[in-house]
Amino acid sequence: MNSYRGSKLSAWQKAFVEALTHLSTSPDYPIRLNEQRAIVSGRLPLFVSIDTSGMTREEGGMKLEPNEQFLIVVAPEATRPPDVLVVHNRFVGYPHVMHGRQLCVYLDPSREWNPAQLAVGFIDRLWEWLVDATAGRFAASDSLYHAIGGVPSGARAETVLVVRDDVPNTPTRLYGAYRTERRVDVHSQPRESSFPILSWPCGGPLPLGAGDTLSELLAAIGDTGDAFLEALRVLASRGDAGARPLMFVLGVPHPAGGASQLVAGRITESDAAALGSRTSPAEIMKIDWCSVSDERPVVTRRRDAESAAAGFRGASVFLYGCGALGSWMAEFMVRAGVASITLTDPGRILGGLLVRQNYVEDDVGDIKSTALARRLRSISDQVVVNDLATSTEEPTSASVLAADFVIDATANVAASQLLQTVLASFPNRRGVLAQVATDPAHGVRGIATVAGVGDDRPLREIDDAAGRLVTDRPDLEDFHSFWALTAPSHLVTPTRGCSIPTFHGSAADMAAIAGILVSTLARHRGATASGSQVFRLPEPQGVNAAWIEVPRS
Repeated sequence: MNSYRGSKLSAWQKAFVEALTHLSTSPDYPIRLNEQRAIVSGRLPLFVSIDTSGMTREEGGMKLEPNEQFLIVVAPEATRPPDVLVVHNRFVGYPHVMHGRQLCVYLDPSREWNPAQLAVGFIDRLWEWLVDATAGRFAASDSLYHAIGGVPSGARAETVLVVRDDVPNTPTRLYGAYRTERRVDVHSQPRESSFPILSWPCGGPLPLGAGDTLSELLAAIGDTGDAFLEALRVLASRGDAGARPLMFVLGVPHPAGGASQLVAGRITESDAAALGSRTSPAEIMKIDWCSVSDERPVVTRRRDAESAAAGFRGASVFLYGCGALGSWMAEFMVRAGVASITLTDPGRILGGLLVRQNYVEDDVGDIKSTALARRLRSISDQVVVNDLATSTEEPTSASVLAADFVIDATANVAASQLLQTVLASFPNRRGVLAQVATDPAHGVRGIATVAGVGDDRPLREIDDAAGRLVTDRPDLEDFHSFWALTAPSHLVTPTRGCSIPTFHGSAADMAAIAGILVSTLARHRGATASGSQVFRLPEPQGVNAAWIEVPRS
């Protein structure tokens, strides 16, 4: 091994080299450490060779030489795995090869990289990567940012373009509007205060990336580069572009087919002006790459797609009561993707409620349903939020008959009875009716009483029947309190002489119970079963949950 001394090795680099040197002399490992170069900017380059002659190549797999050469670059800290590079272009275009020369050995280093294993774990991982690559087990569709060289352009940029509309596969104009200092919403049609963005389809993938200057990008685009440059000039010269940076979106075809990968960049205001007036060479202009939040349905899969809460996706909800449980449930249902939600709660927000209800300081003094509606609209642009806002307004026939879920979270006997009276006049409701509550003593138990689709019995009748079944079961003793009178000692008076006694419970407990209630009710969408679901926040002992079905006799 040739060794060139430079800056002093860090303790991690020294330990890695020692472990790699030991492997290099072991007959059990087909790796040899050939050269250790001088440290560059704190990073240690190591040249190694690996005997790959025993690997079997399958159709579509990566072609390897019998003895492959690799450059391993070790950072001074152990927090990230070493980089693995090659000094040739034979791997360009293969999945999990970044910019044609860097191997993506760890898809998610935060979970997969274990520095305690030193060079042994790292070389084992590299060996497995090569075996999978030669066997053709890597799919382009699973390779991150494969169409643009495996590295997201603008990963460190402050500006993020949010794209939800379809992007045509032809040169066209899109329209951007600054929503915040760092967020630009991109639309297919002009909006108020919007500005034009050039959308340009590339003729093929960019396996070596898109470059950092306009000249590098034009070279990467290839045959359509001149036409793209002219389109930029035309847009920059038009008055509607305004005195602002010039933005563009590239649609890069994915080798696996389907929708293109989107890449967004911008040219500074001064360069854009020079581009439009053709007063300076365009090729030397630097591109500021922006991050893209690609939320087009054609390429996006929701992170909660397989969760129980997914039952609320596209649903319409009527929520009566926006307090300790309702305020949290409303947010969780909106995040789960409800299409619409109608809120009603005339209560005023006071400071003490912030301890456990889903409100903030600026909401104090506002009506609960109004403040909550404002919060829900800030969470999702897609949801339709209706705020009934006043105590005299009763649920309308339209809101009840159209709802997939009608949820009573009031903890108010009179309000519940009013809701029951209203619902009784709509026997043809298509949705599930539910009443939710927590236990007053500790706020760690939850209950959801459900009247399934087509069950016109009052919730009180179902709840009473469930209570008889629960209190007959010793194994459910922990939930008997839901059908017992609340002792005064189990309540808390928040402000002496100014507050009605209420139940105990923290925001953490209420949010947890609300989350379980949302997941529970989501499973009942369109279902006919009626009964009560009882549960408690997990404890080492006892029964944590039970479903008590109440048949229609």
